[in-house]
Amino acid sequence: VIETPELPKIDVERTKIIDSFLEPLNTFLDVVDFEEASTRFQNLIESLTLVMQEHFNLSSPSVTVKKGSIVKSFDPYNAQKVQRLYRWKRRRCIRNLINSQLKRCPASKASFFSHFKNYWSPPCQDFTLIGTTPPDLPPILHVLSPEAVSSCPQGCENSAPGPDLLTYRHWRE
Repeated sequence: VIETPELPKIDVERTKIIDSFLEPLNTFLDVVDFEEASTRFQNLIESLTLVMQEHFNLSSPSVTVKKGSIVKSFDPYNAQKVQRLYRWKRRRCIRNLINSQLKRCPASKASFFSHFKNYWSPPCQDFTLIGTTPPDLPPILHVLSPEAVSSCPQGCENSAPGPDLLTYRHWRE
């Protein structure tokens, strides 16, 4: 077991907008009734999202359909068309993939498991490996510095808002 030294915690500024939600969030730590807590938590998340949208003056985009425009249907099973759409309009492609009504794979779980069980099972024949010493390699895990962790959201490329219209930029501010 490799012991790592305890690192100091990062002092991150709290956004003033979400300060009013800290007390209701802290009450969830002592909840016993999980069904009631789930609905209260969903309501809290919705109100937090609305507050963030109002603070950044975000409004739902109006959906207008141009007359005479032909909307091509999206076929998530056609790999070539999905790749072409991803290359040209990445955001639309991802949105179509997420919102599409994909059918489940018709293969049964039993055949799936038996295939991989046979494929990855130990071989029937015995064999021996030639003894060699493993090379000296650097350790696999390095300690992450607080600066590296805090810089991760700064470099994220989420410029496309989700259904709540919020991006990483809004949470960073």
